[in-house]
Amino acid sequence: MEAVPDPAEVPVVSVGWVADPDVEGRLVPAALLDVDERPDVADLPRVHATEGIGDLRCSVSVGDDPSGDGQRLAFIVAVDHPVRCRFALGLGWGSNQEWLRAVSTSGCLVLGFGDGTGPWLSLNIDRRRLDEVFARLSEGG
Repeated sequence: MEAVPDPAEVPVVSVGWVADPDVEGRLVPAALLDVDERPDVADLPRVHATEGIGDLRCSVSVGDDPSGDGQRLAFIVAVDHPVRCRFALGLGWGSNQEWLRAVSTSGCLVLGFGDGTGPWLSLNIDRRRLDEVFARLSEGG
């Protein structure tokens, strides 16, 4: 089996909340990504809308944050069908705890691309796994 390299991080422009289209009055965590250098990532909402999302997985990893924000969480997104695309988005734990906990509570993360006026992509998040990561981070490990 071919080794898969660590996916390159896509810059996060901002994080916040957007209205859930399925539940009136509910807000879900969202991240706006700069995909100027990643046309493959920018095209994912179109692929999802026209061909279905296919095989999409989202996992999480933890490492040191080079910005000095303590630990850094990276959501790693992998799509193998109908297209092949891998990318990560990373956020410092120290300054984003409230928002990251909201990702776990909602069980989803919505991604916007470019200026945010186009289609968005929703990812399902493994709440149990993310809570395990949070517990380790809260303990300082």
